[in-house]
Amino acid sequence: MWRTMLLTWMVVSVLSLSGADGQVILNDAQWQAASQADQVTLITDIPGDPGLQVDLTVTGGGTIDMLRYDYPWPYADLSEYGTTFVVELENPGDVGYNLNPFSMSGSWVWTDNWQWIGPGQTIVYTVTFNDPTLVEAVGIQFNTGTAGDYTVKIVGGVVDFAPSDPVPADGDDLGVLVGGNRLRWTNHSVAYPLTGDDIVCDVYLGTDPNDLITDPDTTVFTEVGNFVVAELTEGVTYYWQVYAFEPGAYGGEPSYISERWSFNAVEREPRTRYQAEDATIEPGADTAPELRNDADADGGQIVWTNWNGDSRGSFAWNVKTQQAGLYTLTVRYKISGTDDRGDKVEINGEYLNGGNDFMYPGSNGVFMDYLIENVSLVEGVNTIRIGTSWGGISYDYFELNLDDLTATKPQPTVGEVVLVDDNTLSWKKHSLFDPENASDVLCNVYLGTREPNESLEDYGITLIASETPDSETPVSLEWGQNYYWVVDSIVPVDGVDTLFPGYAWNFTTLDPAAEITLDASRTVKRTVSTWMGATVTDLGVPGLSYEWSLVDGPNNVVIEDICADTTALDPEFVFDVLGLHTLKLTVTDGADNISEATIDVTVIEFFRALRIEAEEGTILAGDTAPEIRRDELASEHRLMWTTWSGTNRGSFVLNFDSPEAGTFDMIIHYKVGGTGARGDKIKINGLPASPGDTMFPGTSGVFDDFAYGAVTLNQGHNSIEVLCAWGGISYDYIEFPFLEAPRAPYDPDPSNWENVPTTGATELSWSFDPNSPETTVTSVVYFGDAEPDEGQTDFGMTKIEAGTATTVAVPETLQDNATYYWFVIATESDAPNDPFQGRLWHFITIPPCEWFAWGGDLDFDCDVDNQDLYLLISGWLTEGGATLADYAEFAAHWLTCIDPVTGEPAACD
Repeated sequence: MWRTMLLTWMVVSVLSLSGADGQVILNDAQWQAASQADQVTLITDIPGDPGLQVDLTVTGGGTIDMLRYDYPWPYADLSEYGTTFVVELENPGDVGYNLNPFSMSGSWVWTDNWQWIGPGQTIVYTVTFNDPTLVEAVGIQFNTGTAGDYTVKIVGGVVDFAPSDPVPADGDDLGVLVGGNRLRWTNHSVAYPLTGDDIVCDVYLGTDPNDLITDPDTTVFTEVGNFVVAELTEGVTYYWQVYAFEPGAYGGEPSYISERWSFNAVEREPRTRYQAEDATIEPGADTAPELRNDADADGGQIVWTNWNGDSRGSFAWNVKTQQAGLYTLTVRYKISGTDDRGDKVEINGEYLNGGNDFMYPGSNGVFMDYLIENVSLVEGVNTIRIGTSWGGISYDYFELNLDDLTATKPQPTVGEVVLVDDNTLSWKKHSLFDPENASDVLCNVYLGTREPNESLEDYGITLIASETPDSETPVSLEWGQNYYWVVDSIVPVDGVDTLFPGYAWNFTTLDPAAEITLDASRTVKRTVSTWMGATVTDLGVPGLSYEWSLVDGPNNVVIEDICADTTALDPEFVFDVLGLHTLKLTVTDGADNISEATIDVTVIEFFRALRIEAEEGTILAGDTAPEIRRDELASEHRLMWTTWSGTNRGSFVLNFDSPEAGTFDMIIHYKVGGTGARGDKIKINGLPASPGDTMFPGTSGVFDDFAYGAVTLNQGHNSIEVLCAWGGISYDYIEFPFLEAPRAPYDPDPSNWENVPTTGATELSWSFDPNSPETTVTSVVYFGDAEPDEGQTDFGMTKIEAGTATTVAVPETLQDNATYYWFVIATESDAPNDPFQGRLWHFITIPPCEWFAWGGDLDFDCDVDNQDLYLLISGWLTEGGATLADYAEFAAHWLTCIDPVTGEPAACD
């Protein structure tokens, strides 16, 4: 018989007597209780054999109740099992002994079944009940006259390893949960009779008791442990059966088959109760709901909605749900008379019933239930509000058929691979009466490296946090482990601490491969040292190594020619060949995990970006107009300021040539005096660049770059117009970082619009972009005290041949308070007929120390500035040097002769 019985996974083993028809008489708990612990040990070291081995240590002669179960008064009626039971016993040892399966009725014990069993013998017993309706005890007795260790093997009849103890119990009602109900049972196996750890099960769940296994509508769960989660439908009777397999037997004949169990899926009774008196009362302009005592109310108080006034207020409370869905709200209320009364119900700010009142039938002062179905709640916190309409309704409590309050949202998430670091397990708690933070919920947390077993204390894993009020706990983890964890919640429900067993979650710890961060692409300049900015993150086993390689590139280029150290994380690269190069970084970590990342590098000739100085723009005046102002921190000491006064505040236009057509990123270098944003309108070639004002963040008076984005330019002439809208923005220059400026001299000295003492400007200098070694550049400088005149020979200026030099002497004695103009025309040797002309530069001469004739000007350059401060500090550190009086004089003169609006020098008082 036992060969047709079912085995399940992870629960308790079953020992039982069987009646003549094979039904179980005793379950495992009864048989375990029957053992004499000081002399009898039940073991199961018989792989592949469902027999139960009993080891006895006999300390003296006489009879031992090897297995015995006593039925409590009024004893047991076992007549449904027949009038006999059968047991098959074997002696696997080398010493014989006497055995006696027995039953006891009416205080009489029959011993006439005693038989001698010799070594290696097997005997089948049939035991007859004297009175099967009044059984006091059943058992098996052992007798030998000699002390020692003995073994008895029970190989049939009383051994039953079939799955047992179904939850829900056979024939019970089961309230249907949103998201599925858990069905579980107890497993038994030869190797682990109390846990069934090695058992694998198939479960059949259907609605046809006569054709459960082959019915195509039956749901089959395969290779499970001791539970499944099933989606159920209310109003349906379900039948289910478990097929259990010993190790190695899965897919073949089941080792054990459970009985066929059933349960009724019913509507879940409301459980989450919210007392009306716990809600927050929100007064109206006239009156408010009132809290009143009521001896008949569930909590001794009610909330009464006022019928006085026009604006009568409302009351509300919060509900936390585990998942979004439709729920049923049960309203417990009463009305003093027979007339119907109505109030409004609002969920998360939206009225139910189309904004109409819910009409509660008059109840003659007796509490009644009113159901509001299909209430839509979101996951998390929901606000339910009762708004007074007719009023005159006494509210006792509200109930929702919410899902259970099991902990959710595990971190790490189920199946996640995590790093071993300062790890923390966290979860989300749920509460009936403290939805904001669930502070009334306590949690037990279990963690281990084997799957949790619900039948065992602490799930068979380690309790790492007991009744913690927190929703997280630190843990110490090891590499390369599969971890399982459970969070049980202890939640006050109607004043009783209720345990909500948690789900079995799992995660894995592995040594992850290193993570490489590289740009997707990069544009670099030929012959200019550059780095890829590689970063590598690895929290696993230490010991990273790096290897750079050239995956693709121009012909005849090899990685060693462009990379200083191919084994460095971020080595120096110098590209000599123009074109697209693809680099790959390979990282190997201490656990031999390999990570790779590539970057496309476009190598271009070195160039300066096309830059247009704002102060060179053409001003178009309105009521007021933008102003050119001096600013020592601007790129060429001047800027364009858009005014914020007037109605029509004008604009300024920048005309420039682009070497090519296309869409290019534009950068605006600017500053705003405060922290508030300012806005102006911008047009590109006459078209608005954006629908409205371009808003520039406040910079507190410091220059910053504003990444305007991509704009479309023509080859050749282009214009940018800035129209004053809000105004109050100081524009230094506009630059296109990926658009090459026409080759021209730059970096003038004196710098553009610089103030220099008459005796301070003795030479002019400039710079060129680097050129190929085969190309030389010769320059001609034009200098004068008036702007160039295109109609005159040499522009009406002094012409200075500079040759290949980038410095020339000032050709004349400079006059005080004059503006001087100069520019450079350069010719490349590989384009002798195509000279290029640089920008027009200016500098202003000032009389030596006319305005700055005081002690604060320590370097006598007619300006009290940082250089004087450095000299003053040096003097302070020198014996006999600067004194406090010198500091006072310096402070009094510090930048006091600069006009605060124009930035130009002004007379000092």
